[in-house]
This record gives sequence, C-alpha cells and structure tokens, in this order.
Amino acid sequence: MHDKPIVIIAGPTASGKSFFVEELAKKFKLKILNADTGQMYSFTNVGVAKPAEIDLQDNFFFDLADEKRSITSVEYRRKAIDFFRSLPSDYSAVFVGGSFFYLKHLLFSLDVKNAQPVQISIEDLNALEKFSPEADGDIARHELLNKYDCARASVLGASDSYRVKRALQIIKDSGLLPSSLKEVFDPVGKKIILICINPPIDILTDRINRRCDEMIEAWKKEVANFNKEELNVVKQKKFIGYGEIFDLNSSLPSVAAAEELVLKIKIKTRAYAKRQKKFWNKLRRELQSEDPCQNNVEIIEVQNIDQALKMVDNLATKADFDEKKIGIKK
Repeated sequence: MHDKPIVIIAGPTASGKSFFVEELAKKFKLKILNADTGQMYSFTNVGVAKPAEIDLQDNFFFDLADEKRSITSVEYRRKAIDFFRSLPSDYSAVFVGGSFFYLKHLLFSLDVKNAQPVQISIEDLNALEKFSPEADGDIARHELLNKYDCARASVLGASDSYRVKRALQIIKDSGLLPSSLKEVFDPVGKKIILICINPPIDILTDRINRRCDEMIEAWKKEVANFNKEELNVVKQKKFIGYGEIFDLNSSLPSVAAAEELVLKIKIKTRAYAKRQKKFWNKLRRELQSEDPCQNNVEIIEVQNIDQALKMVDNLATKADFDEKKIGIKK
C-alpha cells in the first residue's frame, strides 16, 4: 500500500474545510476526495455548498450517485481503499467533508466474520420493491425490518426511512443482521493524519446565517429544476433546506412567510452543526481509546482556518513533511 499517510480534513458545516483544502492544494500535490454525502449527487450543488468549479483530474468522489441509488459507508470505504492503492507515489490523498459517518468508516470497518446470518424470503424481497415512498411505505418497511432484525428496528423509528432502508439493504445484499455488525478499529492506511477544524458554535452560527442569506436565491433556482425523483432523494435523505425551498417555490408566500422558512433552514443547519460537533467528540474519544499513542491516527484539532494554515506553513518548512507527512511540494 501507498507509504504516505492519508490526510482527513473534518469539521462541522461552515467551518472552512473547503477553503483550507484549496489552500493546501496550492502548496502540495494532492488528490482530493469528497466526504460529504450531499456533494456525491450530481443534481445537488448550491444547497450542499459544492465547489463551483471542480477539476475532476484532482478531485474525486463528487457526483458519484444519481437519483436511483445511494453510496453506503461500506462502498465508500471500498472505493477509498481502491483509490489509495492506485495513487501515484508523488501524490497524497486528502479526504475532506462533514459526513462523519463516511469519515469514521475510513478508520473503522464492520466485522462481518462474527455477524449473524439471515435470509430474507422471496415474498418479502418482492414486497420490498413495491413499497410506497410515502409514509405508509415507511411503516411497512419498518415492520419488515422488525420481522428480521427487531434489535435494529427497536432503535429506529418508522420515520427514519433512510436508516431503515439501509438496514434492509444490508440484509438483502449481505445476508447479515445489521444489529450484529460491530465496528472494529481498522484504518484504511498505515498512517492517518486527522485534522478537524472545529470553530466555537457562536462563530459557526454567524457563518451559517450569512451563508444561507447569500445562497437562498440560487438555491431556489436549483430546486425549481429538480425532477420528482431528485426531489424524493433529497427529502428521503433529509438534506437540510431542500424541502423548505420546495415549499417556498410551490406557493406565493408573503415576505414574512418566506423569511420564516429561511429562518427554519438556519435553525436546522445550526442544529446539524451541533450534532456534527458531538459526533466528532465521540469519534475522538473512540480513537483515543483504540490508539492512545496515535501510532496509526494522528489527531490535530484547531478552532479556525488561521490556525490550520499556520500549522501547515510551519510543517512545510520541515523536509520530513514534504516527503512523509503530506507529499512532495509543488
């Protein structure tokens, strides 16, 4: 496998991850891999803050999926390993995104050897294909999951359609009970440098508010061009703001009503940022428990972009950084 460490740049929404990796790419020879769920879809751009201009020769895992399929964390991990194995020796791989579930599975894998097998019946497979995408279908899918894996169903509500579908997909594809799949520490590379840009919540709140205000008009135009399948995807995956924007486009709201919808988007985005922070804290504790001396995963946490850039500038003056840490300088 490639000798250079893999770099992971994580952080909550609006923390400045994309800007940081752009600055990093000016200094080093990088291949940048997206780790943001929303940016993996070809039809989502504005609302998921996808970079406007993407050079697909140096940026990967964008526009991976269309409206007919999802990218599971297992598939994402497999793609990452395959990519890293084929990476030219003078480049380094940098994963960047706020979908911590994907990022976590660059560090942990599922223990399939000790998982409990299960076989779904032909009748239930056929029924699964016919379930409605509406609320009654969500209930039916949850009941089916409860039939095969009551432990997993007990921690998921019927309204959590995305995770219920994912659990059923695991049963269908692997023949294993989702509840019996345990995570084990298993980094995709020999050495990982995990950089988390984690600003205080008040700074994130201000950035989120300003970003929503700045992109609302372009966001409305994006959603107006969605077809029915694309709209169903963003709703089922609960991509923040898309449902509200659709409602806004579908009516003639007053100025006050429109402002209220935008406020709801801001509130949901801020709540999401808080959940990302909690996920990061949990992931950091798990890594510190599994790798207390940071032999496999080196954790670097900063509160702002200036600290992150200063860290890179300081490291860039050292020869070992160019050859071992991040890659050959341009």
